[in-house]
Amino acid sequence: MATQDTVKKVKELLEGHCYAPLKEAAEKWIDEVGKFMDENEDKAVNVAEKVGDFAGNVGEKAEAATAKLLESELVEKLKEGIATADEMIEHFSTEEAKKQFGEMADKIKKHGEELKAKGEKFCDCDACKKAKDILKDLGEKLD
Repeated sequence: MATQDTVKKVKELLEGHCYAPLKEAAEKWIDEVGKFMDENEDKAVNVAEKVGDFAGNVGEKAEAATAKLLESELVEKLKEGIATADEMIEHFSTEEAKKQFGEMADKIKKHGEELKAKGEKFCDCDACKKAKDILKDLGEKLD
């Protein structure tokens, strides 16, 4: 389940460069999870004070279910957004990538080849590393 540390990491991911569907899912997640936490934290405390531990337990279960539902789209986009070394090599070998990125396309392709040669499966750019870290926080694993 998301923690304040996870929220911070998602915000950091948004500060950098990431592909559009991931950015949209992350923004939605931040908006909804942040709003949910802000709106329900005080309510849960007030209700728990009036009704006792039962209300606190119900509030925790509702929060967990809601957070899990909101995480599903973010998790999907995080997993989609993390490039493998093979994907790096394939994409940055294309004419489209060469036109878009110029000389950087060849450098990124070579970096993907180096990662693969070292036995690394995934891209190690800042965005991909941050996405992997967030997935780990959320209890998700990459294949």
